[in-house]
Amino acid sequence: MCAAAGNAQNIQPCGTDEMHQKLKEKYPMIGYNESIASQVQNGLQNLNLSNYAKSTADQLNNPNFIYHIPVVVHIVHDYDTLAEYLTDDDIFDALKEWNIVLRGRNADTSQIIPPFKKYKGDPRIELHLATRDPDGNPTKGITRHHSYLTTGAGNESKLGGWPNYAYMNIWVIRSMAAGSNAAAFALKPAGGQQLPWYDGIISLWNYMSEAINPGSDKTIPHELAHTFNIDHVWGGTNQPEVGCGDDAVDDTPPTEGHQGGGCAPSRIYDTTCSIGYVQVYPSSIPGIDSMVDYPDTNNSQNIMDYTFCARMFTHGQVYRMHEALNSNTALRNNLWSDFNLQTTGALADRPDLAPIADFAPGKMISSFGNPTGTSRMMFMCADMVEKFSFTDMSWNDTIDSRTWQLSNSPTSSIGTGKSIATNFAQPGWVNVSLTVNSNAGSNTVTKAAVYAADKNYVINPMNGFHYQEFDPNGDRDKWPIFNYYNNNFKWQINTSAGYYDNYSVMYTGYDTRSFPQTMVGTPEGDVDDFFTPAFNLSGMSVGNCNLNYMFSGTALSAFHTDMEDTLQIAYSVDCGKTWTNMATLTNADIANQGNSVVNYQPTWMGQWDLKSINIPTAARTASTFFRFRYMPHVNPDGAVTSNNFYMDRINISNFPLGANTVLTEERNIVVAPNPTQNSSTIIIKGGQNTSASVMVTDITGKLVYKTAQKISSSYTTIEIPAEVLTVKGMYMIQVVTDNQSHTEKLVVY
Repeated sequence: MCAAAGNAQNIQPCGTDEMHQKLKEKYPMIGYNESIASQVQNGLQNLNLSNYAKSTADQLNNPNFIYHIPVVVHIVHDYDTLAEYLTDDDIFDALKEWNIVLRGRNADTSQIIPPFKKYKGDPRIELHLATRDPDGNPTKGITRHHSYLTTGAGNESKLGGWPNYAYMNIWVIRSMAAGSNAAAFALKPAGGQQLPWYDGIISLWNYMSEAINPGSDKTIPHELAHTFNIDHVWGGTNQPEVGCGDDAVDDTPPTEGHQGGGCAPSRIYDTTCSIGYVQVYPSSIPGIDSMVDYPDTNNSQNIMDYTFCARMFTHGQVYRMHEALNSNTALRNNLWSDFNLQTTGALADRPDLAPIADFAPGKMISSFGNPTGTSRMMFMCADMVEKFSFTDMSWNDTIDSRTWQLSNSPTSSIGTGKSIATNFAQPGWVNVSLTVNSNAGSNTVTKAAVYAADKNYVINPMNGFHYQEFDPNGDRDKWPIFNYYNNNFKWQINTSAGYYDNYSVMYTGYDTRSFPQTMVGTPEGDVDDFFTPAFNLSGMSVGNCNLNYMFSGTALSAFHTDMEDTLQIAYSVDCGKTWTNMATLTNADIANQGNSVVNYQPTWMGQWDLKSINIPTAARTASTFFRFRYMPHVNPDGAVTSNNFYMDRINISNFPLGANTVLTEERNIVVAPNPTQNSSTIIIKGGQNTSASVMVTDITGKLVYKTAQKISSSYTTIEIPAEVLTVKGMYMIQVVTDNQSHTEKLVVY
């Protein structure tokens, strides 16, 4: 290829008619053979061109052969029917549009400017939704994956891909990752061979078809051309208008490319880089070498430009696509093989299959019957005026009728069709069943979809401290856990590790999946919650009021000096209708044990630390709920930093901030911090005008410290200095007051 002198590197300069004459003088054996030139201009099929390797496949030179390609469309969604949750019919209609373009039959080809009309190619490619999945089961060639990865999407969002040697995978998402201006992207064959789990096309939902977004019928054909080894017309970058470039296709003249501009004359008649552009095709037969004078205008109406005036592929692009389809790189040559078409059922009629039942909780319905808020409501008190809502999201067939069944004594229900709303008289997890029916059959789905909290079950710390140990004998059923996306990254009850016992609540951040499953499904963007019952904090409206818990956790690797994960703690004073953030924790407040490359689990008390957070005055009501939200992240390089995080002995106290509440509920003496690396403090509640004596002994019984102090206020603090705790291990602390004697273990590490 060549371009105007002085432009892009590695492209030979061209000229005008004067340059043509110089070429003839330089190459006297060249004859400007109109017959051969015509063949080049109208097909490029029968020449041994220097730019292409000659294929031996008959199909490459057969103008009547159609490349039939099995397709599967994966909709990665968060149940947003106004965005990425396209209907099956949307996909069927989009496929028709793509195939019109891939046969060069789009109506706007009539608008191709005269210099390029004779270069319009027919890719002879037809896409077909598969009717057999990789396991041989009938399908309509559409799958759906509920995932946070529909937002901020990238390669990690390519969930559930089918084998790339048998299907062309297309993923539909809501939005691309921050900083990406792409509407869609795809891998070329070499990339697909190296990274098969990413092979295929990923596209914004609103660039799937003309019907959804006018002007978008060329997006998927553009990306499909990339998968068949076609570059942008300016070359193999995503940055047009940088300099004259080349796409290794002879009948697309050199160009800078265009970033928008539509069909303005300045775009479609742009001659930058292409004045005097010719190609010489040598032959081993003397006298028939040929020179072809291509248009001096950029092919700005090419589907591989960014003008937004896309109309065509050229013959040369078609030839190059067919070469990729006849190559074993990424096994593109298997896609259209007879065996694969039979295996995937690509040419079979679309099967009439039973629907797949599905539903999603919706927004809270106000007392006026209107959706309220910006997100789905899944935690709220039972027996409220406001209602939970549910929407039928079934697919795979047209729904003729549906039946809803709800547990927990639904009351004041509204709606009986596609969407319903109700509140519940009985607290607890609500099981929702939806049965849908079509002419092809019926299907039922049941989920523990929402939690109706018990507003009558209230913990009052002033009546005795309540420690959530997460053991089966307690009230952990009142502390619901939500794994919103049903994945491996989640809160769960751990039965092998705890501060005092073997029970705690654990966020599973360590990825136990094996390669290559780990190549998709990054935890970035995930959200998981657990909730407390209501606390009556009205008696703590003034003075100390702190949320306390013991925690233990690590980051994944020593290569990550900072923990990227965050723990948000929020409160609600209106039964879960609204939430106010109280604390956002990260780094050492999560990974207190540094780094670990193994699946972390604490093994002794010294690996646990105390966290104590002041509860703001606005949260000190007679009915306050708390929410613990874990959000895993990756570092700037995209590497996962998460390991496991544990919490235990969650409680609310009126001790001073930072007091370690690991004593039994009957005691009024605490030691903080415990474990410790330095000093520690004894905190004594009550007992005014009495005295206290303290004795500290090491594990052998040797006395290492002794002191006495008068107790003269509601809270008394007595320090155990770091210089007496010089040996790591366990110490015994005995506190004697006028009315009690208390012994506490202190761990130094």
